[in-house]
Amino acid sequence: MRFRTALILVTVLLAVAVIARLSGRPLLGNFQHEGTAGAHGHGEKTSQSRAGLKIPEALKAEHEELHKELAAAITVGGETGQAAQAVADALHLHFEAEERFALPPLGLLKTLAEGEPDAGSREAAIEMASMLKREYPKMLAEHGEIKKALEKLITVAKKESRPGQVEFAHRLMSHAQTEEEVLYPATLLVGRFLAGTDH
Repeated sequence: MRFRTALILVTVLLAVAVIARLSGRPLLGNFQHEGTAGAHGHGEKTSQSRAGLKIPEALKAEHEELHKELAAAITVGGETGQAAQAVADALHLHFEAEERFALPPLGLLKTLAEGEPDAGSREAAIEMASMLKREYPKMLAEHGEIKKALEKLITVAKKESRPGQVEFAHRLMSHAQTEEEVLYPATLLVGRFLAGTDH
């Protein structure tokens, strides 16, 4: 998983650099589109299914692997299992939000590198990026709560001699850092770029 994450980082960083050079726009500036007005909060569906936007397979696989490892950590029982359950509680809605609007626009990076996305994908990606921009402070605050839960997991897993769970907690922290430093900014930049090049 570390090797795959490194590949993701390099690929996304290169794509972001190219798009930034083309767009010449500040990442967190306002971007609006007629299709973004109806997007609100975590509970509302986006147009992902309509447009066929998909999270890149490598990212989707990493999320699934993290879910499996977390479920396994819960089953070990004891204080480690309880701490892992607390991580799961903090992570559940956050992962759902990521997979609903924070990560699908990254599925357009390859298309943007090769040409132009279709109108439906463009509209959906702008809408999702706009939603991420509104939810950005909340997403980062949730990462803070997840980190606290992971630190607790590391402490009790060390106490109970559970090195596998300690390693998992560190990997999940690294995953969150990658999202903050690369993936979320890349999604915002995709939205800025598409909104500015709308035809």
